[in-house]
Amino acid sequence: MAADNEEHLRHLATRLKLIRDRTFFHIDKAGVLDRPAIYAAAGITGNDIIKAIEILWTILRKLYSEEFSDRPLPPWLSDSRPSLWEIFTKDLTRLRLEQ
Repeated sequence: MAADNEEHLRHLATRLKLIRDRTFFHIDKAGVLDRPAIYAAAGITGNDIIKAIEILWTILRKLYSEEFSDRPLPPWLSDSRPSLWEIFTKDLTRLRLEQ
């Protein structure tokens, strides 16, 4: 994995942990009434999530290819379908319009 991809995943994990710790498990006494502030403090964007999924998808394809090198990629791992970027951009646009 490229160093910048690893850094992106580590940074995202840290920000997700902030949300997890303050809203679900170790509830922040000051933030419990203002959960949106905790999410805002984490500063996670749709693009952060999309990039993480693309990184993980690439890793999954590579692991599958290494494990099953004698088999072609199944359709759900092929490049012939829309990219995750296209799918999530479409979904995020739809969600924004619904709000």
